[in-house]
Amino acid sequence: MEFQKNNIIDFLNIALQIKPGKGLNGVSLKSIPKSFMELDVEASVGKGRATVIPWVAFLGYGQDVTNGIFPVVLYYYNYKKLLVAYGISATETPNSLWSISGAQTVGQYFSNIGIQPSSVEKKYEGSFVHSVYDVPVTNNQVDSNKFKLDEVFSAITAVCETYKTQFSQNETVRINQSILNVSAPPLHQISYNPAPSMYTQYITAIKTKPFVLLAGISGTGKSRIVRQLARACDTLDAAPWDVPVPQNFQMIQVQPDWHDGSELLGYESRISGQPEYVVKDFLKFIVRA
Repeated sequence: MEFQKNNIIDFLNIALQIKPGKGLNGVSLKSIPKSFMELDVEASVGKGRATVIPWVAFLGYGQDVTNGIFPVVLYYYNYKKLLVAYGISATETPNSLWSISGAQTVGQYFSNIGIQPSSVEKKYEGSFVHSVYDVPVTNNQVDSNKFKLDEVFSAITAVCETYKTQFSQNETVRINQSILNVSAPPLHQISYNPAPSMYTQYITAIKTKPFVLLAGISGTGKSRIVRQLARACDTLDAAPWDVPVPQNFQMIQVQPDWHDGSELLGYESRISGQPEYVVKDFLKFIVRA
């Protein structure tokens, strides 16, 4: 059976039966059809305990909800808002990226409307928003007379069409050596033909100056950008996408109590009674390089 417009109402009414953080008490989405536009459909209200964000995902082309990109419907239970989004896996770094521009992230959307989601609700804040709809509820059921069902279904269809077009035209924007055509590990020697538009600005900036500052709220993908570029330049014999963290990448988290460079370059300690040099992760990384 194909996923249809009325299944959106079914999904929401089932989601309204749960209490986030509580047991599911037999509530499930097994009745939701498993296909739509030749894509697989997965839906969840949680595992063991009810999730605060029930979802329906549309999957294909080797993508899955733990490692990939996919059209997704997210229902934010506490705010009674339904988001149709360009989903990005939150469990692992996706093996592909959306070829879209101008869309705000879920995190940016909530920030712009003055909502500060809880830490649990931030799970999907890196996905990109296509459209948002209020979900009118009466007696713990969706008020179908007020809910914009036709618009929601059209939005889902549009995102799925974008998804299929991106992959069918071989426009997967997975950052790897074949796309960037890396000729040597040093960044100033990188050539690309072409890199996806969302990355060319960073590559150009790096080739102009030896460092780049990325600013933005938490969850907008700043660290992911750096990690993906590092993967593209990795010189491991094995496929760089097979390792969780590329060898040429080191995350250093700056702490508010730093007052000198000792947390980067190390320092001498005499706690044991003898002088001992404490080597920090940044210095170890420089030595490996």
